[in-house]
Amino acid sequence: MRKINGYKLPPEVLESWRDKFIPENEILFFREESGYIPSEKYLPEKSQSFSLDERTSFTTWAVSREARYFVKINAKDFRKLNEGQQKKAIKEQRLLQRGMTYTEKELIQLLNGITHADEVLKVLEPSTFVDEAGEEKVYMLQYYHWNSLSSQVQTKFLLNYAELWTDEQAAFENLDERTQQELKEEYHSLSSFIDFFPSKNGPNCLSAAAAGFTADIKIIEDWMKPDRFHSLLNHYGYTPIDKAATQKGDVLVWRDEHQRTMHACFLLNDQYSFNKHGQTMFNPWQVLPVEEVMNVWNRGGFSMQLHRKEQDKNKNPRTRQCWKQTDCRHRWYKYR
Repeated sequence: MRKINGYKLPPEVLESWRDKFIPENEILFFREESGYIPSEKYLPEKSQSFSLDERTSFTTWAVSREARYFVKINAKDFRKLNEGQQKKAIKEQRLLQRGMTYTEKELIQLLNGITHADEVLKVLEPSTFVDEAGEEKVYMLQYYHWNSLSSQVQTKFLLNYAELWTDEQAAFENLDERTQQELKEEYHSLSSFIDFFPSKNGPNCLSAAAAGFTADIKIIEDWMKPDRFHSLLNHYGYTPIDKAATQKGDVLVWRDEHQRTMHACFLLNDQYSFNKHGQTMFNPWQVLPVEEVMNVWNRGGFSMQLHRKEQDKNKNPRTRQCWKQTDCRHRWYKYR
């Protein structure tokens, strides 16, 4: 099994990555109507008609606010455009910071470890333009390019790419054996996900945290939206509290200046949390020190709120359902 910064990447997950990495349809963004491809108004506050794979591949959350129009076009149809139109479109994607565009220097880094990388660059040459300002060649990696590369090249590229998304080294295996065993026993269903990469885009921080506090492992691979997450918090008796030290079972939630929920994690104990930094298949499920998660998210204008489960004084402790008793058999950008 391959690993990236200590996070596990099973063969079947890697195969799924190869299939999902670049969608067959291109999403192109423009500041003005292109004139040579029918376009639609781009409204970033709405979901548009983008799939999760398209959003992830093209990092739509990072696209410049200058983008006013978008085009959804099949890779084959894009190739039917004349050379000038293609290069103009590629240049616009770079200017608007859309994903899957790389300078030659960036691309060479992603090809690190690949023999005859110069030959790979030749394969990708048709979708390039020269950035006149920086005098750098810019590549737009596309579906038909990707499928023309060997599985060995694809694998190495994906390993290098995924490393850009994983800032932290996997921590669980470095914990003392006693702590590892205690966490595995208490959260035995979660343990099969710890330090693993998902096979698809979508599973996010909210579904990871919710799987922790609900003990419902079936939801861990959902793309969970904030409304559902907060509904689950309320259903399971969690309420926000102020000025309290964190403890086992707490849920930490970060909001932006508009009070939109941006991140959440579940505290396995008073030291370690179950965390996933984003919705992409390149964000692994992690056991991280609580302080480390706080250091990542207590900045950029985000504010943290602690949620704690209300204690039912009339409940017999012996009847409380715990993880060990629960029959759960199912198994370079961060999404903010």
